[in-house]
Amino acid sequence: MTLPCGQLWKDPVTGELQYQIHPSAVHEFVIDPVPSGEPRPEDARYPDGAHITDLTCKTARDILYELQRPSVLPEVCGPNYGYVC
Repeated sequence: MTLPCGQLWKDPVTGELQYQIHPSAVHEFVIDPVPSGEPRPEDARYPDGAHITDLTCKTARDILYELQRPSVLPEVCGPNYGYVC
């Protein structure tokens, strides 16, 4: 999946890569297919790839939600002294 609407940054504390996305910048989804010869995950939404341009549909909102939700769950984002989620 090509994700030019966000940015990748390295967490200075953990050293892990983090992905940040802003939904207002999304204008389409171009989802790459699972490479041939690779096992197809059972939960793959688009194993054959997809090109979604209708961002008014529930599908587009669901994709954005899945990308954003892990980083804003209440258990990972709350009052952090000196940090902003």
